[in-house]
Amino acid sequence: MVQAQSDDRRRYLRYPPDETEIVLLQFSNTIASEEVFEPETAGLVAEESRGGLRIVVLTRGPIRSVEKGARCVVQVANLGLQAAEIRWMDEIDEDVVKLGVEFV
Repeated sequence: MVQAQSDDRRRYLRYPPDETEIVLLQFSNTIASEEVFEPETAGLVAEESRGGLRIVVLTRGPIRSVEKGARCVVQVANLGLQAAEIRWMDEIDEDVVKLGVEFV
């Protein structure tokens, strides 16, 4: 008999985004407010769920100093601003990194 894993990372169903779906990220001010939102980095959404996103970004600008656990504000397509936390980072090469962000 196979026992089900209790893997907390898969609480929500994952689904692929539109091919050109872009996410905007702000790290310097983590208040999710239209009045103070000034995106610092943009990336492509690789996977979506109700609880967060997997994002692919170029390692330019402020993303270079971001670490796991950092707070940010994200905006995807027509959705409103969401406060989020970087849950994991995986360097693809010296110019590209994958991020897992969880909405908080």
